[in-house]
Amino acid sequence: MKLTAIKFVTILLLSGSVLACSSKPQRAVEPVAEAPKMQITTTERGELVTLDDVLFDFEKATLRPEAKQIVKQAASYLNKHPKKIALIEGHTDNQGDAAYNDNLSKARSQAVRETLLAYGVDNSRIQTRAYGESRPVASNATLEGRQQNRRVEIIFNEPGTLVSSR
Repeated sequence: MKLTAIKFVTILLLSGSVLACSSKPQRAVEPVAEAPKMQITTTERGELVTLDDVLFDFEKATLRPEAKQIVKQAASYLNKHPKKIALIEGHTDNQGDAAYNDNLSKARSQAVRETLLAYGVDNSRIQTRAYGESRPVASNATLEGRQQNRRVEIIFNEPGTLVSSR
């Protein structure tokens, strides 16, 4: 009986070792980057969110994943505030051809609009404008100023109260 118990315990220990060796190795959990938070600034024009050029690839209108996270938050905000509407304004710096900049600012504001629609915001609550290089917020004489001018702004307000940028 004692020998049988020892054999039984030995078999259990060995089978546990085999199972431990045959299981798949655990992958290390990779840290997840924290999604950027939407920053709302209250202005005379309404509640303003700015997507700067780092949220778009150079000379592209495709939203980067970080930008999509901010636009998703904007959609959530609009869905929680059903009486608010959004005016999306595209802007560029003055580098390059003015017509090209107008088209790029339009394409970027449309990309934000399409993303808001994809997140359930009704089309009737979204307006877009494209200003190209015509409405800078900083000097185009410096790299930093040009970077500030390359942006898309989302202005939240009540219907009938939207005011275009400067």
